Amino acid sequence: MTKKHTTIIFAILTITVSTLACSINFGDGTDQGGQPTQPPVVITHIAPDSPAGQPTEEATDQPPRPTETPTPTLEPTPTSSLHSANYKGISFSFDDAVAGGVMTEDIPAFPEGAGSPTGALPEITRFNFISYALQGTFHEPNIQVFSVSEYETMNEYAKQVTDQLRNILVTRQTQVGSVLPLLPTWNAAQFFAAQIHFLDFQNGSGVAYLSMYGQAAWPVNNESIFYTFQGITSDGAWYISAIFPVSHPLLPETGEVDDFETFANNFEQHIEDMNRMLNEQDPSSFTPDLLLLDTLVETLSVKE
Repeated sequence: MTKKHTTIIFAILTITVSTLACSINFGDGTDQGGQPTQPPVVITHIAPDSPAGQPTEEATDQPPRPTETPTPTLEPTPTSSLHSANYKGISFSFDDAVAGGVMTEDIPAFPEGAGSPTGALPEITRFNFISYALQGTFHEPNIQVFSVSEYETMNEYAKQVTDQLRNILVTRQTQVGSVLPLLPTWNAAQFFAAQIHFLDFQNGSGVAYLSMYGQAAWPVNNESIFYTFQGITSDGAWYISAIFPVSHPLLPETGEVDDFETFANNFEQHIEDMNRMLNEQDPSSFTPDLLLLDTLVETLSVKE
């Protein structure tokens, strides 16, 4: 990103935040629709090699969370294109068109994060997908599983999100324009939610949708958009958060624009147009096929 673009981004920051006000709440508590607001978004300098406006690992002051050495857990099925994973009572299968394998890591709890933008974090079991269908995306494909009670105890905002998810799973409905659940928390704002649908897995249920997050106005693009599934086991004990980058032929590969000020002034209309366009597309027109991601989710069994 050029110095000129960086200067423009910070110059229009006030405009950008005002533009997002209809859909992004930077305060505490709940919005007018009864949905939990996102934690305060901290606007920070963007790393030179990161897309402008996107959350980065450098965006917070918290120290890196230690992890154990990733452990391969791939168990290919020789007679089909499916792979399976099973680790610590968490199992699922996925098509070779999604990824070629998966590795696991155990991430210790991070109670010291209580004062950081992301807040305190629970112990997490994470599955990292390798040889994924897309390369060079901002987000890494992964599934994370963590204790609902542990997260709710240490993080007040997390409890708001889990309560919201429980409520929408009862009604199987979402409010138009509302911020949908996503945990763990990110130091960024949810721009939109498209292709919203509900899924049941082997011992629970959740909501899946397409989205993009950012810290400032930025065009919807293939580098940053992702599919997510946010679910809870039937006994309410475990939360499942899946993030899978996706792409679509109608989206630009990156978010570069020539006239950023004009774009920022029309950002709200841009998001509305992109949300409508994405909702009109067939699931199979995305890469990976959204139906393959849905199938992966449906095979999940979590600590039964």
